[in-house]
Amino acid sequence: MKDWEKYEVQIFQKLRNSFRKASITKNARIRGTHTRKLRQVDILIESRASRAAKKIVVECKLFSKRVNVKAVEAFIGFLED
Repeated sequence: MKDWEKYEVQIFQKLRNSFRKASITKNARIRGTHTRKLRQVDILIESRASRAAKKIVVECKLFSKRVNVKAVEAFIGFLED
């Protein structure tokens, strides 16, 4: 198993332990609102806290240096879709 795969598994296990009442899916597929394309998500957390349904998207990236602004902007665009 590659380092990034180990990292993803560690994050998944930690989130599963932290959000016990939520549905947590590794390698989920979500249809984009704007593009209508299926998008891959490393980890998807879905919960019905109170009356509202909530989705948390987690992208697991194992960078060896600081994340640049372009990577952050790409993630924001991904979330908006």
